[in-house]
Amino acid sequence: MVLSLLSVEADLRDLSVDLWVAGWTPTALLDHVSREVADPRAVDLTTRGILFEDATRAEQARPSPWRSEIERLRRDRDIGRVQLRSGWILDWISDHARGDRVGDAAAVIEVTMHVLSALNRPAPGRLRFDGSG
Repeated sequence: MVLSLLSVEADLRDLSVDLWVAGWTPTALLDHVSREVADPRAVDLTTRGILFEDATRAEQARPSPWRSEIERLRRDRDIGRVQLRSGWILDWISDHARGDRVGDAAAVIEVTMHVLSALNRPAPGRLRFDGSG
C-alpha cells in the first residue's frame, strides 16, 4: 500500500504541473475540487499536493503569478511550509483517517485523483502557459 500511495503522491505532483500549464491556477483548481467532491478533505489533499509540488520547483520555475497564488493559498488556508520530503501523503492519511479507517481517507484520495485526472484540458477562459492554446 505504501508504494502505491507514493505513486499517487507523484501523480498528484505531476497533475499539478500539467494543470498549471493548462491554465488552472491553484485557486481555480481548489474551487473545482470543492464543487466536485463533497468531502472537504479533498480540498486539503489537493492543497497539500500543490504546495508539495511548489516546494520541489526551482526558483526560476516559479513565475510571479504562480508565487502569488501559492502565497495567497498559504495565507488563506493557514498552511505553512510543506516539508520537502516524499511520503507527505502518508502523514495526510494519518491526519485525515476517521478513527482507524485508513480506507476512508484512501477513498478521498481516489475520488480526488479521478476529478483531477479528468481536467486534462485548458481551464475555462485561460490560455495555456506553454503557448499551445
